[in-house]
Amino acid sequence: MNNFAVRVAGYFTDLGFYPGQIEFGPGLPQKRLAWSLTAYVLLLLGILAQQIIDLGKKPLNPSWHNLTWPMLLASAVVAFALFPPFTSWFNHKRKKPSWEHVVWAFSFGFFVNLSTNLIWKKFF
Repeated sequence: MNNFAVRVAGYFTDLGFYPGQIEFGPGLPQKRLAWSLTAYVLLLLGILAQQIIDLGKKPLNPSWHNLTWPMLLASAVVAFALFPPFTSWFNHKRKKPSWEHVVWAFSFGFFVNLSTNLIWKKFF
């Protein structure tokens, strides 16, 4: 059972930054974890950014009233389910973390939440 928990934790915390790089000591795992946590924070910011902007109204004005817990939870579940495999794929295409990873994580959160919002509003 402990092995399963370690594998699940590794799935969400190791997003594949610095693929193919080998280094002894704690430096490389710390850099990988720091980039993974940064990517998750940017993912959350992308989700929040899309929720505070109501794309159905013009002009676009940010409003914290659009931010609801059920929508945030649904968006986070969908994003965390999809984010690790797509980020690992992206990290194998771009070997060194850069501004592209920052844009990728934020925009992934924004557009995954946008699609979740459209689905929830259409069926519920």
